[in-house]
Amino acid sequence: GYIRITEFNSLIEPKLKNALLELRNAGANAYVLDMRSNPGGAFQSAVEVASLFMEDRLATSVVDSNDVEMPFRTARGKVVLGPDVPLVLWIDGGSASATEVLAGALHDQCRATIMGTNSFG
Repeated sequence: GYIRITEFNSLIEPKLKNALLELRNAGANAYVLDMRSNPGGAFQSAVEVASLFMEDRLATSVVDSNDVEMPFRTARGKVVLGPDVPLVLWIDGGSASATEVLAGALHDQCRATIMGTNSFG
């Protein structure tokens, strides 16, 4: 199944969930999320989207100016595609911000393969 994601906002998680379920019901058994030229958007939405692919895992962490680390974990009970379902994220030099957060989270947790060219950052 192929899904194009053009930005991260408060609507991306429910829209992506519906698209994944429709593709799965149509017989898809592997998925590509095309995030080329996606400039990003809302940081928290990247963590919410990661929750569709992995449960209670570290998505990313932020360290503030006082060296205090704040971990951001994926939610429980929201996984739509389990770890046995192949997932590829397609990125390029226009992929930035929340796109990089999602790509990093899924790559670091060995949940997705990243293809394309280097992202913006």
